[in-house]
Formats: sequence, structure tokens, C-alpha cells
Amino acid sequence: MKKFFFISSFLVCINCQLIAQEQLTFGIKAGANFAYAVGDAADSDSQIGYDEGRRAFHVGFVSELKFSENLSIQPELFYSQAGAAYRFDNRSFDGIKVESDLSIDYLSLPVLTKYYVLKGLSLEFGPQFSYVLNSKVKNEILSSGFVSPPVNIFTDTDLKDDIHKFDLGLALGTSYKLATTGLFIQARYILGLTDVPKNESFVNSTNFRNAIFQLSLGYKF
Repeated sequence: MKKFFFISSFLVCINCQLIAQEQLTFGIKAGANFAYAVGDAADSDSQIGYDEGRRAFHVGFVSELKFSENLSIQPELFYSQAGAAYRFDNRSFDGIKVESDLSIDYLSLPVLTKYYVLKGLSLEFGPQFSYVLNSKVKNEILSSGFVSPPVNIFTDTDLKDDIHKFDLGLALGTSYKLATTGLFIQARYILGLTDVPKNESFVNSTNFRNAIFQLSLGYKF
């Protein structure tokens, strides 16, 4: 009896492992980020408006745990670049040109609910948790000497004390897996729900949040 119980338990464990292997998959992904700022500081009429985007990239890992034919959970972990830019060119009037590039790099962990509407085609939505790895703002001020003496000022400032370390966002997108190849493509929009700066000192304006449109190509093993 004990031997039968032991063998039965062993077979159940093996069966559970096989089921888990079929339902849990892993993969890699990489792609382009089209990042920009939303909120009051993204307004070009503000004192400094980060109203232009940053072209960047992301790369990392993806997993998927299927609960049924149509429903699964997809946690991901990847390096992702965000930010925005500001351009002011008034050289024709007073000879002044200002360029500001804001770069913020995150380690991001989205946990997405995935629903298959058709074979291979799914909708994805859920929260994204991000932690700042690197943050800086590059400023360039050029004066042609039209009004004041010529001057070129370049600054590269670390923002680690000026922005929040954690960022919460909401991700919404779609994914399509190519049959029998393991390849998949994703399109996703991520809207930040928390303000980026701790204060308004480094933007000379009001708060803003991250927004990113992502295009990804990946492979599931």
C-alpha cells in the first residue's frame, strides 16, 4: 500500500511538472521606444516645456503562464529608456538657442493580463513597475552675440536627487505570435501614473509623467 502511494505521488508530481512546462514559457525581446512627457511641463507654453520626444530602445526577458486557451499572465523584466527634449531657437531675434535633453533609464517589470482574441493574436494590459537606473539632463545654451557677447554653455547634470526612484505606469497593447516559429511582435503604450520630478527645480516648470510607445520583436523558447 505504501509502495502504491509512493508511486502514485511520484507520477502525479511528474504529470504536474509536464503540465507546468507546457503552460509556462520564457523568451527574450527588444525594440524601439518612442518616449515623451505628459503633463504641465510638456506644454510648450510653460517656462521650459519638454514638448519633444526621445527615440530610444528596450531589451529584456518575457515569460507567460497560461491558465486557459484564451487567458494568461505575462510578467516581463527589461531595460527601458525614457525621457523627453526641449528646443528653443530664437537666434533671429536675440541670438539665443537652447537645447535640453532629458534621459531616464529604467529597469521595468510589467505584469500583464493577456487575452487571446484570435489564434496568435492577443490583447495585453496591466501595471508596470519601474526603478530608475540612470537619469541626467544635458543642456546646451548658445549665443551668437547678436545682443549679448557670444557664449556657449554645456551642462550634464545627474538627476538622482531630483526625481522619484520608482515609477508606476499602466500598459496597454497587443501581441501577435507567428505560428510554429516562436517569433512574436508587440505594440504597446505605457502611460506613467506618477510624477517624475520630486520638485520643480530642474525643469523650472510644473510636474510631468512618462509616456512611451513601444514596438518589440521577440522569441519564445
